[in-house]
Amino acid sequence: MRLLGYLALRDLLATKWSLALLVIAVAIGVGFQIPNTANLAGSTATLLEEALVWGAGDVRVEPVDRARFSDGDAAARRVVELTGGRVVPVLQLAGAVGTNGAFAATPILGIDSPAPIRLVEGSADNLGDTGIVIGSSLARRFEVKVGDPIELRVLFSGLETAPTDDDLGAYTMTVRGIAGGTSGAYRFAFVDRRWLAGALGEPAAASNLYVHLADHDDAGVVAAALPVADPTLLAIEWRLDDPQLPNLIAANRVIGRVSYGMVIAAVSVPLLALLYLRVLRRRRQFAVLAALGLSRAELFAISLLQSIIVGVLGSLAGAAIGYGAIRYFERSPIFEWEGLSVRPLSSAATFLTPIVVVLATTIIAGSLAAWRAARTRTARILQRLE
Repeated sequence: MRLLGYLALRDLLATKWSLALLVIAVAIGVGFQIPNTANLAGSTATLLEEALVWGAGDVRVEPVDRARFSDGDAAARRVVELTGGRVVPVLQLAGAVGTNGAFAATPILGIDSPAPIRLVEGSADNLGDTGIVIGSSLARRFEVKVGDPIELRVLFSGLETAPTDDDLGAYTMTVRGIAGGTSGAYRFAFVDRRWLAGALGEPAAASNLYVHLADHDDAGVVAAALPVADPTLLAIEWRLDDPQLPNLIAANRVIGRVSYGMVIAAVSVPLLALLYLRVLRRRRQFAVLAALGLSRAELFAISLLQSIIVGVLGSLAGAAIGYGAIRYFERSPIFEWEGLSVRPLSSAATFLTPIVVVLATTIIAGSLAAWRAARTRTARILQRLE
């Protein structure tokens, strides 16, 4: 093997321009796929974080036969016992916010501290009776910032009765924070749940319970088990609550597979062409080696070792390119909006998977060229008949 390795390396170094082209082809494939893999992983992680961590959780729980839980705290404790997850009670009413007589209808969400929302600026803790957090879209519309006053209107009546003047609450609040993200927070308004429930006349009320699990994939099992354990509960897992989210995640997986397919095609075609041309140009050398006693298997091994050397050198160069690209995308994310940014998520698999795929592609392409080298007709080449 040492002799075969020496012959393979010596032959590669004899034509440095060809070696450089081969290494560049592999490096580009690896260097392209590593940041692409990292960005797709970051996109999926961001989607899950926005929708589940800062959104309605892995499972959303509601009462079966009424509009809301009269005692949201007791219901939350019950769900914690059944699921073991973190449960966040939320009270949601219809309402509007605005300034100078101009209002925009928006859901009014009563939340507890610490708040399950992502803030662009300010704070959502200890809102009390006068604090409010508004979405970034509403803040731009009414040109308000943290510390400014804003008018709040809340409709306390249910859908089953016609509202009266007594059912409408009018308050002047102080903006304590600006919320962002894609889970709807950018166009919602948030107040203290205790204060909102007190104004409603149900001091501990909650419309929904957001259940946050350690593993997002457990949501289906938990959602199915909750109504069985307590028939008064309606549980909806995140895949059914927001069908767009699993579709977006599935789209990321498809894009990843397409990207790998493009890389395989982009690497295999030039590699196969260059390696095959090398074999054709050096048929006489292979014939001489065969005349000296090397078997077809050894000729195949020499050519295949060249492919492996090219694959390793190209993978190392591509890993360096990919690492630099990841650092670039960390500074300049591929997507930023409402305080949300998609940044690459890298791990050992981010580097190893593209390297293994491209290296396997290199070996397969090299095997075809190596098979041609092993089939060299020694006598006809040496007699210059071919």
